[in-house]
Amino acid sequence: MADLLEGVGRELDHVSGTLLGNTEPLAEEALRASLLATGRSAAQISRVRLCLMTVERMLVFHIPNIEKRSEAGKLRATITATQLDIHALHVHAEFLEGRITLTVDATMGMINLRQNVTVKILSVVAALFLPPTLIASTYGMNFRLMPELEWSFGYPLAVGLMVASSVATFLIFRWKKWL
Repeated sequence: MADLLEGVGRELDHVSGTLLGNTEPLAEEALRASLLATGRSAAQISRVRLCLMTVERMLVFHIPNIEKRSEAGKLRATITATQLDIHALHVHAEFLEGRITLTVDATMGMINLRQNVTVKILSVVAALFLPPTLIASTYGMNFRLMPELEWSFGYPLAVGLMVASSVATFLIFRWKKWL
């Protein structure tokens, strides 16, 4: 069981190194692999903890029977050592579970950062097209008295307003460092 926990620790070292050791953003497949490896590690720790509890309960069950035997002193020392080992393995498993939580949190944080960039781009694109859409909607209305419709520069003015509003929105976003 100790070897299994050490294997989980090595796997978490690898995953953490991949996640936190890169200066470049990780690809979607690397993030997915990180979550899968972390999930497998968590499942392995759960199985080890179940085995530890089973062995511990077995020892507790057999302690009264051991006391009746002639070699009870030697067996008591062995059982005490085994219980101490089980306790140490429980502590190690708890430590690894904390590392799993950290790894999952880091992976989810990376995924959230990627999603934030995507949502930011979509929001900027939507905001860039909002003023031209408003202008086009206004000139698309069927009012009888819109002087610009009869004016020879009405169409170029509307298109110019749409382009100018998009450029102005873009420049404001750059000035605010949102792009």
